Amino acid sequence: MRTPSSLPTVRLRRCYVAGFTLVELLVVIAIIAVLVGLLLPAVQAAREASRRTQCSNKLKQIGLALQMHHDRKKAFPPGALLHKNQYESSIGWRVFILPELEQGTVFDAIQPNDSGGADFWGPALEVNEAFTCPSVDLGDLPSGVGQPASYSAVSGSGRIDTQNLDDSWCGDMFRDGIFFAGRSIPMREVTDGLSNTLTVGERIYAFSDWMKGASKFPFTSPLKEICLSSVNNVYYGINDYPSQVDGYFKGDENAPSGAVKNMLQNHVPFGSPHSGGAQFGFGDGSVRFLTDATDFTILQGLSTRAGDEVLSASP
Repeated sequence: MRTPSSLPTVRLRRCYVAGFTLVELLVVIAIIAVLVGLLLPAVQAAREASRRTQCSNKLKQIGLALQMHHDRKKAFPPGALLHKNQYESSIGWRVFILPELEQGTVFDAIQPNDSGGADFWGPALEVNEAFTCPSVDLGDLPSGVGQPASYSAVSGSGRIDTQNLDDSWCGDMFRDGIFFAGRSIPMREVTDGLSNTLTVGERIYAFSDWMKGASKFPFTSPLKEICLSSVNNVYYGINDYPSQVDGYFKGDENAPSGAVKNMLQNHVPFGSPHSGGAQFGFGDGSVRFLTDATDFTILQGLSTRAGDEVLSASP
């Protein structure tokens, strides 16, 4: 039997639980905040790059649909019809290419009529993803208001052919591009070359619903007002809103108090939320990004179908 002195000695070690002081905790939080601040712009940039790619792909699908429509009808769709009745809205090019975008049932439901309008405008109240860029925040629209489109067709530059109209609200209608109200253009008339002629571009200012083409108003006789909704004149540079000369669009309810509001509806500029420019479709189905710095003379030349311009610089 062992005596107490012969028993092994057991050493007890103290265990400490590691903890953070308040200062250390604040330092860790600050480091995390810095890292998040550094990573967030990169994440946002990656998301926007993805959205921009989606916008480009939708433009490509629209371009393909325009080509298929031409194959079927031997002409591009009209930029907009002109309704036989005054004050009533006509339908535009987006409606005509619905069958080529695998939305034939929507086209059939709309029932375009011989007056230039539609028997059923219900689809206008629903967002049509084919014509909506995910980079654009459309916001919450009131019930009963038509859902807007992010893409508008190019009616021309006005240097060769302009229908002079009243400037009280809508402005003139340029007719030297591929798309304008009242007529369908076949490829044979695009003598500048399909790869040098704009068809559809991005637009984020002064929207109207995606089905609507144009409206005409008899403020005086003969007809003096045609307000375009599905097409736009190339009157300003890319992303030039509000313009330095004419300020905001006349109907812009969000313009600052006292701001100049002389921009006419048909002249609302093309533009996008993408940094530095906007994407455009061309007659050959290609999509290109044109920067804000694109020379306006070149932009006008690209918007005409038969101007015989010599483009001295790449867009």
